[in-house]
Amino acid sequence: MAEDHNESVNKRVERLEKAVEDLQRSMDRILAIPPSKRTAAPEEPAEIRAAAPPPPPPTRPEAVGPSEPKEPQAPTPAQRPVRIPPIPPKPAFELPEHMRQFEYWLNKVGIGLMLFAVVFLFKYSIDQGWLTPPVRVAFGLALGIALIVIGLRVFDKKRHFSLVMLGGGIATFYITGFAAFQILELVSHPTALAFMVGVTILSFFLSLKQDDAILSILGVLGGLGTPFLLYTGEGNLPGLVTYTCLILAGTIGIYFFKGWRVVLWLSVAGGWIVFLIGLDFGLPTGSEIRVEHWALQWGTAFAWLAFWAIPVMREVVTAINPVRWPKTFLGLGQRTDNALTPTALDRHVHMFSISTPLVALTISLAIWPHTNEILWG
Repeated sequence: MAEDHNESVNKRVERLEKAVEDLQRSMDRILAIPPSKRTAAPEEPAEIRAAAPPPPPPTRPEAVGPSEPKEPQAPTPAQRPVRIPPIPPKPAFELPEHMRQFEYWLNKVGIGLMLFAVVFLFKYSIDQGWLTPPVRVAFGLALGIALIVIGLRVFDKKRHFSLVMLGGGIATFYITGFAAFQILELVSHPTALAFMVGVTILSFFLSLKQDDAILSILGVLGGLGTPFLLYTGEGNLPGLVTYTCLILAGTIGIYFFKGWRVVLWLSVAGGWIVFLIGLDFGLPTGSEIRVEHWALQWGTAFAWLAFWAIPVMREVVTAINPVRWPKTFLGLGQRTDNALTPTALDRHVHMFSISTPLVALTISLAIWPHTNEILWG
């Protein structure tokens, strides 16, 4: 038993010595490694290295095909950044370029001085008795013709000056017709009325031919003012309403085809003023229904449709075919409006759509004061 015990002790001692020798060899290998490389992974035992499979052989670069680029995936709506557009600064109001030129205002002052000179010449010749009435009228007609001829000849070279001459000729004709009937009493009322209507038609024709709204403005003012320039004191409300509706039909037609807002605005203001004057001075008093009542009512209905339906139709055709029917503009010497237009002037159709029925209803209530209010409601 003692021998067996000694033998087991010897074997344990040998194993311990062998383990110590292995540890000593490991320490010697570790100490032989440079300090900069001591952090590397420890060497695997020989048994593990033998069991591990050999690494694959390196492949040649040409054997490996080019890798296909991956398509970038579109971000989802939740990943997309929300971009808030910057608010543009509000543009300041500026006069159009043509209105900032000295020549533009000089022409306007020139036409005013020229018309004043024509009126003064007529007045002075009458006071001095230099010219007989027929010669004075002939002189006015000759001056108007001369101004129109000059305006047509210089239109291609000096547009603003040409418009001054044409406008001066139209105004001279209006002054001559007024003087021949009211002051000199040379012609009858039908003749003077026919002459003034012809001048209005000439003004519209020249405006369309020269493609400028200034002459149409003169035509609107002169045409609507003719009944009052040739007023004789005898009321003729049906004739006044009929004449006004014909003038308004021409001016609204010009607005529809040319898109000059200033022509529409003057037509609306002038038309309602004429009907209000007829309501105040030309409508018979009393409860008896007469032809004047129906004439003024039909004129009011015509104005309601003209001032409401035509502007709306113009906006509709512009939205459908903007090439054939360009956007309407102010009409004072330019095709496009300035920065003020989108904020104020573009609302004229909305304004007329609301105000026109109200004005027509107000005039109708005044024409038929004895009508039941339930019917109007």
